[in-house]
Amino acid sequence: MNTFISAEAQSMLSAPVISEVKEEMLLAQPQLVKEIDLIEASQSDLRLVSAELPFVANKQGICHGFCFWFDCHFEEGVVLSTSPKAPMTHWKQAVVMLPEMLASAPNLRLDCKVN
Repeated sequence: MNTFISAEAQSMLSAPVISEVKEEMLLAQPQLVKEIDLIEASQSDLRLVSAELPFVANKQGICHGFCFWFDCHFEEGVVLSTSPKAPMTHWKQAVVMLPEMLASAPNLRLDCKVN
């Protein structure tokens, strides 16, 4: 049984886990990783996504990883959002799991660097 659990844990750490994340599960306010105007963007704009994200926890809990989603803004104010705050879509959210859980408390920094 330990071998199966170990293999499953390694699988979760090697790639984002696509999962439904509910708004109440979030420990901090969202941070923007990158904004892309797909009409104006070049291929080089899409090759590297890098950001340092200064998260500050707003409640107590356990941080298992960082949750990612996207919002697409179309003409006439139409928005497709995969945010935990929006109605669920088939895209759900992408969660990058941490190798170890972190205890969270209000005002605790939970910074993240994305490359």
